[in-house]
Amino acid sequence: METPNTNPDASGKPVKTKKASKSHVPQGDSDFDTTLGRVSVKWEASPQITLLWKTSADFKTDVTAFSATLGSRKEAGSDRPGITSDLKIVNEKLDLGIEYVKRYLASDFGKTASAQYSKFGIEKKGTGYKLPLDRDKRRRALPLIVPALTAMGFEAKEYGKAYFEPLIASFLTLSGKASTSDSGVSGLVGNKNAAKTELRLVLTCLIKNLQSNYPQTWKSVLREWGFQKEKY
Repeated sequence: METPNTNPDASGKPVKTKKASKSHVPQGDSDFDTTLGRVSVKWEASPQITLLWKTSADFKTDVTAFSATLGSRKEAGSDRPGITSDLKIVNEKLDLGIEYVKRYLASDFGKTASAQYSKFGIEKKGTGYKLPLDRDKRRRALPLIVPALTAMGFEAKEYGKAYFEPLIASFLTLSGKASTSDSGVSGLVGNKNAAKTELRLVLTCLIKNLQSNYPQTWKSVLREWGFQKEKY
């Protein structure tokens, strides 16, 4: 298909360029996985098509492993949105509580109250003072709060020990789950991408093989093998 270029030639007429053709090998993981399954079944039933470096049986094993890894990656990441949502709620409550702690300190220390902030894990952020936003820094800062509340005599206040202890415990649990989830997903993504590179090479070689063996009908043959690029 030809489409006009936005840049005219010397005569002022639009320059027509050919639109890039869509690849027979899909980019998205789901379409890629579906295509792999179709090709694997067809190759197993077509022993006349061979590659010296990869058999249809080995390809089938690789395809099964890729599908399993893809499924594991989706499952591993499925809990992350819920963890993120719960962490957001806990962090909002922690930040609210700290604002009241700052009021307690202002009541006791007046203009020098900020000198006490570090005892509660509060740090300077821009022109204000807050708990660290970074998850790892916040994890290290939160254990300072309850001992500081006790030392200052704030433990029985509305935003004292009873308020902060369950929130801190929830944060530590949720942040641990988030880290574990992120690490697990990261590892699975690495495995998936490495396998995808190898499988893409197999598909590309099979396409060239089929084009060579069926010089007149290769387009319809590719469709029979599962390379149906109009679907992805």
